[in-house]
Amino acid sequence: MNNPMKTIFVVLLALAAIGIFSNIGSFFAMVGKAVIAIAAIYFIYRLVIAKRYGTSIFPKRKDGPTRAQIKKAQRTSSANKQEQKRVFKQNGAKPATKAKSPLKKGAKRRSGPQLTVIEGKGTKPKRKKKA
Repeated sequence: MNNPMKTIFVVLLALAAIGIFSNIGSFFAMVGKAVIAIAAIYFIYRLVIAKRYGTSIFPKRKDGPTRAQIKKAQRTSSANKQEQKRVFKQNGAKPATKAKSPLKKGAKRRSGPQLTVIEGKGTKPKRKKKA
């Protein structure tokens, strides 16, 4: 125990142990409050995530679909497409034609730069200064 930090650490650890044993009721009360607070935060987190992804708070089985599978099903769902079609239909009216957007499409990919090779000596000899 040459290092003074080690002695300070041991002293603090001993004082903490004495404090816990002298007032054990308040120690368990603090631990209980911490556990309740952590559990409340966890349940709120699970509730928010469940609402965001449309799953239950506590999944009942492990062999169900994954989040990625649920999202893919929502994107490619035919029920979703039918609802959209119903919204746009009007009684006795022609179906609306899709107007062209004024935005340009992405630029076409161009070929690489046109480079030419200049033949000749690549390096010139340096002149040495005479002293």
